[in-house]
Amino acid sequence: MFSFSIRRLIGAAAVVGLAASAVVVGSVAVPAQTLALPGAAESSVVTIDPTRIADTRYDIGLTGKIIAEMAAKFTVTGVIDTYIDSTSTKVPKQVVPDGATGVFLNVTVVTPGKPGFLAIRPGAASGVPATGGLNFDTGTVLANGVLVALPTTGDNAGQIDLYYGAITGASMHVIIDVVGYTTSSGLIDLAKRVEKLESPGVAAATISTGEQGEQGPAGFNGATGAQGDTGIQGDTGIQGDTGIQGDTGIQGDTGIQGDTGIQGDTGIQGETGIQGDTGAAGAPAVDPAQVVWVATSGDNTYPSLSAALGSITDASSTKQYVIKIAPGTYTETETVALRSFVDVEGSGQGVTTITCACGSASLDVSAATVSASNVIHAEIRHLTIANTTIANTTGIVNTLYSTGVATHQGDLGSMKNVTATQQGDSFSMSNVTATATGGNSVSGVTNVSSSPLMNNVTATAIGDNSAGVYNLDSSSPTIRNSYLSGDTAGVSNDWSSATIHNSEIRGDYGIILDEISTAEVAGTLLDGDVFVDGFSGLLSCVGVYNKYFVSHPCN
Repeated sequence: MFSFSIRRLIGAAAVVGLAASAVVVGSVAVPAQTLALPGAAESSVVTIDPTRIADTRYDIGLTGKIIAEMAAKFTVTGVIDTYIDSTSTKVPKQVVPDGATGVFLNVTVVTPGKPGFLAIRPGAASGVPATGGLNFDTGTVLANGVLVALPTTGDNAGQIDLYYGAITGASMHVIIDVVGYTTSSGLIDLAKRVEKLESPGVAAATISTGEQGEQGPAGFNGATGAQGDTGIQGDTGIQGDTGIQGDTGIQGDTGIQGDTGIQGDTGIQGETGIQGDTGAAGAPAVDPAQVVWVATSGDNTYPSLSAALGSITDASSTKQYVIKIAPGTYTETETVALRSFVDVEGSGQGVTTITCACGSASLDVSAATVSASNVIHAEIRHLTIANTTIANTTGIVNTLYSTGVATHQGDLGSMKNVTATQQGDSFSMSNVTATATGGNSVSGVTNVSSSPLMNNVTATAIGDNSAGVYNLDSSSPTIRNSYLSGDTAGVSNDWSSATIHNSEIRGDYGIILDEISTAEVAGTLLDGDVFVDGFSGLLSCVGVYNKYFVSHPCN
């Protein structure tokens, strides 16, 4: 995660100095005074009508939003695109001449995605800036005036550099208006003329007229000339003759209408049945019209699942959201916590991947890539979720577990573990692949004090003490149409229960029931032994069979 502190704007520290210290290159002796002239490296100020040279909302100057930790450079001298906000038009013109040494700017940040700072630097700048021109919070609109030097030579001549210091992946719009610029051309010309005046034997005519100065910048383009007269319209061509219309066909005779049949007697209506009681009102029908997009690029999108969730502040039973994630891999910096009334939908398993280097020494949501704690009416579907945690080898912290919807690299090798944990109701997992390989105490899906609906879930775990699905602390999931496999057990219940329909369970022990646990299994392939704690476990089976399609005894 990118770490930063709000920079303090200290006077002119945000602006690179434009003028060198005063150096006298010539003087003119007149009665009672001596006139000192400025050095050639100094600049004079030219004020202009404020002109908009950058507006990322309309791709002026820069295309798309400013992205955190990514320098954005663009040219402000010579002929560039400008924007007239009142008419919404783009006009190419010269605002700041080539060779200018600096610009006075009014810079506005618009609704930044995360709090941070914006540094405005000369185009040749690189690395992370030490100061910022503006400091702001999330969602604000803030403006400030800055003076920034311009390189006059090299690849970055006439350019400025923008740097957004914030959490990785944050973005915002920026608007920049030029209100003036600095140039050294006039002062250099004045110094040359004074030096010539001081030279011995200068003619009076030369003194009076002076040496011709350097050519000034090109003027603005003139107004468009009047449109010329419209040319004479050519003669209209001769219209061809109208074709001969064909003869009208003869209409056939109208057929004879048959007699109307005799209507039968009306049957006797049966008695009206007794109307049943009205069922309880269901939840209000809501179209999730609030759609938020996550994509690797593009306008009106968020760069990560956590950023998209952070933008939603008003989800409710009457205002539900769907976050749709475009194809690609999206790296999170910490556990992503799902929200109630917000569904998450990828573009397909293996097409959309959410990954995080998350891990923990304890079985809690801090080790998860995605967690669902105290979540209701939410669903996550059509995506792959991974965890790239590398186990600590110093012995100080043992990142052995991963929980939530996550994967994890354990002590003994590569582990990809997708896990689900939540403490509310109405949470579901649909079309999710959850795998764990290597390590110790791993599981494809772990439910902690939760009762999710799991449909079409592939939960696989390979390693010591591994289970495809591990339920503990009074969990009671409903599992349908799923594949559950572990080296130790396909399903392991610890002080929990599970209802399993139309699924496939594989392991040395297909099912383990421990510590006051139960399971109800119907229409399911059970490949492996069953371990039931004789003092507290209870297993009920209907239509259960083994890998040879022979009825499984379930004992």
